[in-house]
Amino acid sequence: MTVLRAVARPMLASIFVVQGFDTMLHPERVAPRADPVVQPLAELVPGVLDSTEDAVRLNGAVQFAAGSMLALGILPRLSAMAIAATLVPPRSPVTGSGKPRTIRSAHSSASSS
Repeated sequence: MTVLRAVARPMLASIFVVQGFDTMLHPERVAPRADPVVQPLAELVPGVLDSTEDAVRLNGAVQFAAGSMLALGILPRLSAMAIAATLVPPRSPVTGSGKPRTIRSAHSSASSS
């Protein structure tokens, strides 16, 4: 492991450890923003927590645990993947809410004119 990785991983992970711990203790701060994502998922997928605060608390626990594992170098790829999974934006095609944006390149718009 290079010196840069030895320093960078704990620095990056510390954000998720602190934020995840705070979210576990105070889910009411984030719950109103997470409600539009949690409620449709609770209707579609059985087993998803019905309470938005419980789902936010679970999200914080995953960030805290995965951030701690990343900082300690325990299964760093798996912990990074878990952190990335908690960061899916609410208006993405993955969650099914909102319309996915179509991206046109300058070449395709110039050739169609």
